[in-house]
Amino acid sequence: MLRELRDVLPQAYREHLEATQEWFFHDYIPWEAGQTFAFLGGKDWDPSRVKLAEPLVAALDLLLLDKDNLPSYNRIFTSHMHLREGWHQWIGQWTAEEGAHAIALRDYLVVTGATDPVLLEKRRLAHVWKGVEYPGGTPLQTLAFGALHEWVTRDLVCAAIKAAAEEPVLQQLLERIAEDEERHAAFFGKVIRRGLEVAPDQLVIAFAAHLREAGSAILGSDIDDYERPLAALAESGIHSEATQRTSVASAFAAWGVLDITEGLSDDGLEAASLLREYAAKK
Repeated sequence: MLRELRDVLPQAYREHLEATQEWFFHDYIPWEAGQTFAFLGGKDWDPSRVKLAEPLVAALDLLLLDKDNLPSYNRIFTSHMHLREGWHQWIGQWTAEEGAHAIALRDYLVVTGATDPVLLEKRRLAHVWKGVEYPGGTPLQTLAFGALHEWVTRDLVCAAIKAAAEEPVLQQLLERIAEDEERHAAFFGKVIRRGLEVAPDQLVIAFAAHLREAGSAILGSDIDDYERPLAALAESGIHSEATQRTSVASAFAAWGVLDITEGLSDDGLEAASLLREYAAKK
């Protein structure tokens, strides 16, 4: 099926580039809010520097830690999506853009003192060392995983934007990241729609297999010692199992996954039923 998708990749990639608006993350960092740390004669971070609400800090930390795991995501995509099938340009562009997001988020958090930089770095080391807990193994499951991950990440960034209503500088940064995430989700959406045209049975089965493997795991659940931030996110309504389920259901609806009724094998019909059941659950 990956060969069948080759015809949509160049156009989707061109449209992604055409919609891109160049921006530089250093323009969005309030550098004057920074300070020299004790190692160079200044003062180390202390909790009094935190001006943001705990759920918002948790959302920023989560986004950063997820994007810090870029090497792991890149490895998953390159090893499963067969670079010879035309994915190499997209994977390179996507990697570069996600890397910029991580730099920008870290700079903002450290410069403004919104989070403990030592704890953040220790979490980064542990999380990147462990890598992404990827549920699946086939190329189509990788496609399903990547498409849903981008959609969920976009929605998380949008939720963080709302939570940052009283932080205009942070909002501007998150809005630029959200624009990139919107284009990432759009790229995958075009590929998914084409996949449903040429091989609906295979793709529906792949989505169902991904959900079976992932279970109720949400973005951030694989970060060690992150129970308190996740609880704060859930209580605030920014990110939880319920919000992620809503996000995934909206992706299925937007791509037309739930509308597939023809061209399905018995396994495909069973998979389609599972997807509709997942999307309907509150």
